[in-house]
Amino acid sequence: MAGQGKRKREAAGASGSGASKQRKHFYNHSSAAVPLHSRGFLVSCIGGRERQAAHEAIALLSEYLDEDTEEQPAQPDTGTQDFSKLIQEEVQELKSQRGKVFEWHKTNINGLLYLSLSKDAESVDPVSLVTKIATDVKQSKQCKSRACLRFLPIQTVCHAKLEDIRTAAAKLCKDAFPGDQATPTTFAVAYEHRASVSLKRGEVIDAVVDGVPQPPHKVNLDNPDKTIIVQLIKSNCAMSIVGQYKQLGKFNLRELSLKDEEAAKTADKNPP
Repeated sequence: MAGQGKRKREAAGASGSGASKQRKHFYNHSSAAVPLHSRGFLVSCIGGRERQAAHEAIALLSEYLDEDTEEQPAQPDTGTQDFSKLIQEEVQELKSQRGKVFEWHKTNINGLLYLSLSKDAESVDPVSLVTKIATDVKQSKQCKSRACLRFLPIQTVCHAKLEDIRTAAAKLCKDAFPGDQATPTTFAVAYEHRASVSLKRGEVIDAVVDGVPQPPHKVNLDNPDKTIIVQLIKSNCAMSIVGQYKQLGKFNLRELSLKDEEAAKTADKNPP
């Protein structure tokens, strides 16, 4: 049992503590919380510029959502309902109703905002969308936003209570980390808390890692195949599972846009 507890704690080693055109995409939400059971994007930005960042984030996400639709290849007519065709039709419908896709939620935390995906946007995958944006920024060295810094995809949100976190994490990890006969996958936990001090870091990590079968999967802090993102924000907990977390600069677009020499200097000043 002691060894199992140690493995859980080790898993946290990757942690760290044109407006008029966009109006139809933009909704100001009065609630100061990340909504329960939502999916979306946690965006950090320059303090005091949350409104500008929300506009820019929605514009950027919309741009890549549109590109995903345009890149869908034409499928031959098989005489039956084709899944990819249905997805393409759904995303095309979203484009005509974009105001229903993203909703801005104030967190009342300086430099932090949340964009939720509506229930009409079930086909939109936050992880793949952010991964594509981060990959493009890394390759082009163009930040694509003046106010936004970091985009974290969110796949689920629960109450910041240990049992709720354990239940939500187990459900989230079920497909990402299959059981006994699965190919071993290495993982780490990236944990942060913001305006939330009611839970101990180690307890939260243990609750999350309970959902990962060990073996066959195991912790790798240096180069994990997958990273479980855990964000405690006030009374709620937002989570997702991503790949290439470190390689894509923890989804910090500003750092990804730096030239290699500048990035090295930044890394020296801000060690992990």
